[in-house]
Amino acid sequence: MDLLQPDPNIQNNLIPAEPKKSRKIWFMYLGIAIVVLLSASAYGTSYYWQKSQPKVCTQEAKLCSDGSSVGRTEPNCEFAACPSASPSSSVVADATADWQTYRNDKYGFEVKYPSALRVWENQQLGTGAIYSVSFENTLAYDNTPGTKVVTAGRKIVFNVSIYKNSNQMQDEFKTVTLREQGNTILGGYSAKKLLSPQAPNNIEATVYLIADKNTAIITYGTDLNKMSEKDISQILSTFKFTDSAAGWQTYRNEQYGFEVKYPNEASVISFPKSGGIAYVGTNVSGLNVFNYGVSFDNLGTANNLSVENWYAQYCTRKKQEAASSNAPFFLSENGQNIQLNSYASYKTIDFGVDHFIVNFYIVHNGNVYKLSYSDEKANDPNWYEHEKIINQILFTFRFTQ
Repeated sequence: MDLLQPDPNIQNNLIPAEPKKSRKIWFMYLGIAIVVLLSASAYGTSYYWQKSQPKVCTQEAKLCSDGSSVGRTEPNCEFAACPSASPSSSVVADATADWQTYRNDKYGFEVKYPSALRVWENQQLGTGAIYSVSFENTLAYDNTPGTKVVTAGRKIVFNVSIYKNSNQMQDEFKTVTLREQGNTILGGYSAKKLLSPQAPNNIEATVYLIADKNTAIITYGTDLNKMSEKDISQILSTFKFTDSAAGWQTYRNEQYGFEVKYPNEASVISFPKSGGIAYVGTNVSGLNVFNYGVSFDNLGTANNLSVENWYAQYCTRKKQEAASSNAPFFLSENGQNIQLNSYASYKTIDFGVDHFIVNFYIVHNGNVYKLSYSDEKANDPNWYEHEKIINQILFTFRFTQ
């Protein structure tokens, strides 16, 4: 037999190649299906395990109108309901019916207080606060129920102070020893609660710092003012912030993406040709007339620098330009990192001819914005009144993009 001729019997018994390939693909699909099923099972197990774990809520307290406090509860970490109305709680509610209401529209807050308290306002302070109001007890209670005795001196119950920014407020309390007591909700905002043993006459004081509103509230120990802790808690429960800019107009700049509110007696002046954006404030001509307002400028790209590093380069460049042209150099070479509303800013104070210029530099979306106003404290007899309005304008500033 010729060895080169194929044996027909052997060729007929060969297994075709195509069925082998189909079987391999089938095994591959089976393997993928098993992997998918195992992954889904693992994910489901992890998901239901996480759902079954207890949720940890933040340790905050909310003051109720009856002087008690409630914390956050599971499953949504919302505040528990305050004690419901009952014969005893309705008596507590009636106790505030004849109280006075102190409302400050310029700084946007109000609080109720017993008629025995006297209000003392202070607008020219030696501290970092720009405004302060104290509530003092002129009638102190003795230990006999229903009787009152007049006490000599001013017995502070609580104080509300407003600051230009949260950094100044924090610095104000660095000079005293404070013990942190966690956070609470006061006036609808989170407040850091601190205890200070360095109050007048060594009476312990409780400090509440509300960073979002640049507001500090201090209550003093009951041995000094003869009011119970429950009375003070009731007063604090009535404290709330109001819209100090209610009825104001709104200036909105779509090109640069920001808005700000301003009082009705003010106006908006645009000056794009000079490189700025706008001035929001009064614009009245006359002898001994001092205008007040805020200017807004866009100073270009920040070149991926922090606002502080950008300002250092900007200040160096302006100093060189002034020297080359024999022009005076007014920019301050030192500043302070502060929060302006929710934005990180770099604050500087420049020296003018007969006044100061206060600037806030903010980097937003890669660009540098400057908010500035003239400090006319040395010239304007109504400066403290005008400065309040300027701070209110600054408090309403926000970016919209």
